[in-house]
This record gives sequence, structure tokens and C-alpha cells, in this order.
Amino acid sequence: MKTQSISPAFSGKFIIQNKDNRHINYLYNKVSKIVKTNQVTSEFHTDKIVINADKTQEKNLLHSLKELGIKIFPLVNKK
Repeated sequence: MKTQSISPAFSGKFIIQNKDNRHINYLYNKVSKIVKTNQVTSEFHTDKIVINADKTQEKNLLHSLKELGIKIFPLVNKK
């Protein structure tokens, strides 16, 4: 039996450090709103936010985050 994978192709992780974005008030609330509108999986920790971006949603996500002046650190896992 052949099956086709329907999981999205993740291009990598993006890290938003709390210490590098202290100038943004309500950082977690703003990122939470962007993540919900782009329907991207993410993890909210006390010191950082980790976002797993799909290749098709990556451009819109990065544009929205950069509009707010949020510093992003990409972690691309290439095999």
C-alpha cells in the first residue's frame, strides 16, 4: 500500500529572544496574534519564542514580524 505524506515541508525554525526584543511592549501578545493569523506552529517559553515556519507561509510571517521591528534568528536544519 502506497501512502503520500501530507505533512508540510518545514524550512526551519525561527527564534525570537526576549532579551533582544525588550524594546517591544507586549512582545508575546503581538507574536501570538501574528502566529494565529498565519496559522504557524510555535512554542512560547519564558525567555524565547520558537516558530516552525512552513515554506509557503514563511514570507508573510517574516514580513509581519519585521514590520514590528522584531529581531529574528533563523535556525535552518539542512540535511
